[in-house]
Amino acid sequence: MKKTIFLLCACLILFSACSKPIEPAKTTSDVLPSLVEKPLAQESPLEKKVIDSAADAQKKLESLLGQRAILDTTFKEGQIGDTLVFGYAIRNQFNYLTNFSTSISFASYLPLSGVSFDANKEVIDAWIDKSSFQTFELKEKEVRIVPIIFHIGDKVNDQTDTEFTTYTFNLVLKANQRDSGLKEYDRQEIHVKVT
Repeated sequence: MKKTIFLLCACLILFSACSKPIEPAKTTSDVLPSLVEKPLAQESPLEKKVIDSAADAQKKLESLLGQRAILDTTFKEGQIGDTLVFGYAIRNQFNYLTNFSTSISFASYLPLSGVSFDANKEVIDAWIDKSSFQTFELKEKEVRIVPIIFHIGDKVNDQTDTEFTTYTFNLVLKANQRDSGLKEYDRQEIHVKVT
């Protein structure tokens, strides 16, 4: 009798364990760190752009196993007053914890009208939201997504309105390397076309 009850209990335990729903495997979107704490319905348009760009950059980095860092795209277009977000995925490929820092600056523009204008580097650099440009630590093989945010301004210098053309920015990532200090780890160009 005890043996029958024991077998019946074991079968019930086994049956209940087997009848639990199987949890799906975690995907990139499941493990991608949340950039905002609001539910999806309350996201601002900027938060949605940041999350979308971060997810795209994360997927691209995962598909290129040897890549140190990658942008979700190097080219976006927008109008004066628009906010553009590039996702920058960074992987620490050193076998130790280290510090990273990013910087970005205006490089050049492509004068579509054939007439060049004096672009003021400081005025155009003001288009860049530098709030995400801080020094941060990454453990070995750890990945971080840094949002690169542009607010397209209405001026290229104190007197000249923003031209409808493509502006190029240099994005530089530096890493603190044990044997040689802070050195360039990655460099990319970002192109913003104003339409």
